[in-house]
Amino acid sequence: MRFNCTQCGIEFATAEEWMAHKSQHQPRRPVDTTPGVTCIGCGKKIPVGPDKANYKGPLPCPHCGRTMNVILDGGEVSFARLG
Repeated sequence: MRFNCTQCGIEFATAEEWMAHKSQHQPRRPVDTTPGVTCIGCGKKIPVGPDKANYKGPLPCPHCGRTMNVILDGGEVSFARLG
């Protein structure tokens, strides 16, 4: 069975090839490279310095005023919740 892309007309022999191709037509969102943690409450970045790369505790958001409890491991969020 042949699989045709309805957007560009390319024909594929397998469904796997066709599915991989479909992702090329999806709009790509730019990667946010600004340092910090994204607030669960407002979606804005909370600046976090390198001194908190391995941190466990409250992290207040300067934008919405809510506090998140977080666990940061190597600068990456491994756990976060509001309150």
